[in-house]
Amino acid sequence: MDSPSRLRVPDTPDDLTPAWLTVALAETGVLRRGAVAAAEWERVGGEYGFTGLIARVRLRYEGADGDAPRSLIAKLPMAQGNVVSGYRARQERDPALARRYYERCVREERFYREIGATFAPALYYSAVDDVRRRVVLLLEDLTAGRQGDVLHGCSIEDAALVIEEIAPFHARWWGERAPVRGFPRAGGDPDARQERYGRQVDVFLERYGDALPAAARSVIDRLRSRLAGVLAALAAGPQTLVHADLHLDNVIFDARGDGRSAVVLDWQTSSVGSPALDVALFLFGSLSIEDRRAAEDALLDRYATLIAERGVRGYGVNDLRRDCRLALLAVLAGTVGWLTSLDPNELADRERALQEAVLADGRLVAALLDHDVVALLGQ
Repeated sequence: MDSPSRLRVPDTPDDLTPAWLTVALAETGVLRRGAVAAAEWERVGGEYGFTGLIARVRLRYEGADGDAPRSLIAKLPMAQGNVVSGYRARQERDPALARRYYERCVREERFYREIGATFAPALYYSAVDDVRRRVVLLLEDLTAGRQGDVLHGCSIEDAALVIEEIAPFHARWWGERAPVRGFPRAGGDPDARQERYGRQVDVFLERYGDALPAAARSVIDRLRSRLAGVLAALAAGPQTLVHADLHLDNVIFDARGDGRSAVVLDWQTSSVGSPALDVALFLFGSLSIEDRRAAEDALLDRYATLIAERGVRGYGVNDLRRDCRLALLAVLAGTVGWLTSLDPNELADRERALQEAVLADGRLVAALLDHDVVALLGQ
């Protein structure tokens, strides 16, 4: 599906008129005959997404085939809602940050148009306007499913559903099959990341250090001079196309009514990197400490089995465990950066709750200590 260019990319959901939608859906073959006669939209997912607008659009047709979608999700990532999130407020003060965010939005459009996945929403239409920095995605409506929630975590059974989806996807793009055009290397430049992390650590420890055990503070401090090596080690191992932000807020369960499925949203951070970046972030951030300890080995074994069944050779469960330990350190560095990058006074309700929970629930700290990541950092 090529990115159509006949239509002006909408600024707001109000621009999704019946006439505009008729042309958009006809250009991509979703609407083979007839026209959209009426379209009504409502905002959805506002508490889970902190930038842009997502709208559910209900459609009524004249003369259309019966399989035309009765509703769809319109994602306008550059649009502005009534409440300005901490993320958007920071972007408005930093043109370079705003540019990088737009580039991620363009990357997501490319993912849906060029890559796609059975466990991602189906794409009906997409377009990019580089001059005005606008992006639009019209996607399959999966709002009838059960929204994942980082704050509440998930069951072992739900975690297994995500592993069942992400492992075959990783296998599909493993090694030389990984796309290189438009999908950057995960983690960026290791030396630059380490330098930036070094500037963030003191602020982080001042704000949050008293709430952490001494062993965790030691890992955070020692990572100042070793983060580049960790990232380089992950980059030296097997690479695939990864989501790179695989947490429960980006997952919908039972989205298509079969009772045994998971769909992953928000592919703005899709990158080429270690598969362990997805596996570690999801498993160690989604399960309670007790459930993760009970099920971790079985879930990692299942992942290794699934990729082997799809032709991946030379990467067994022990390799995955090693890389997940490294990935935990990358997740830790990302968490330090996230918690120090925003003004707490600018956070919306869920933004604040997520920041408070990331350390308070103990999942990340317990995983770091359980896996003895300090041994990876040397003396």
